Amino acid sequence: MPASILFLLLLSCNLFKLRPSESGEPGSIFVADSAYKIIEGIRESLISTNYNVYMSVLDSSQFYFHPPQGLVSQNHALYSNWDYSVESSVMASLILSLAKSVSLPVNVRVLNINKQDTLEAGKVDISFTYKIIFAFQSGDVDTVGGDGLLTVTQDSSTGLWHTVDWYDYKKDERTLSELKATFRQIK
Repeated sequence: MPASILFLLLLSCNLFKLRPSESGEPGSIFVADSAYKIIEGIRESLISTNYNVYMSVLDSSQFYFHPPQGLVSQNHALYSNWDYSVESSVMASLILSLAKSVSLPVNVRVLNINKQDTLEAGKVDISFTYKIIFAFQSGDVDTVGGDGLLTVTQDSSTGLWHTVDWYDYKKDERTLSELKATFRQIK
């Protein structure tokens, strides 16, 4: 429990900022040099509507998104086979839509980092509770929330961490899965 409190305190002091690209290219990327920074990268990408930051915390060769099981059984075609290419397309559309219609910054709260379990060297599960509030320019407000479980792995050559699995679990309100599904194109 003390580790989660410390992490939330570190989040509040903006310790995890975008840093210049280490390759010297123009622009900024998010450097996830610890497992917990993955959550901050996701949070930062939604707050700033930065697609590149979001995609930088995912493992392009292994990523898979797992919506709540109830949603999958209700609409199998919409929620199944959600790999990196689907996530890339969905998030590009979602973030573009947010940039056009939401009063920035988006209010993203990681309410609790419940636990971190080390599965093996360089592989960690992080469970968390989230709430995202979108205040649209029209005056409408939309809220999504739930619990998440990320499996993150460390690249042995770079030392950076990336998400390989994201499980989304429904609580009382609409989940991020349900919001993202509105941007998925079924082929």
